[in-house]
Amino acid sequence: MRVLNKEFAVVINRYDLGNKDVEDYCSNENIPIITRIANDRKIAELYSAGLLAYDRIEHFAKALDDIIDFLSLKITV
Repeated sequence: MRVLNKEFAVVINRYDLGNKDVEDYCSNENIPIITRIANDRKIAELYSAGLLAYDRIEHFAKALDDIIDFLSLKITV
């Protein structure tokens, strides 16, 4: 994206698994992290049942709201 001269940021999915390599990389490269989405089996269960997680899992709703907020600041109409 830098070669294309485009702004970009990262959403870390399943952030609570593994190590902090992605966060460290983003920090070292000055890449903004919009939000972190926790690994939650309940999200997968809801999706597999055809249901939305947004109105049922608070931390997931907050993560999606973080993305909306970030993009709202970047989009001009």
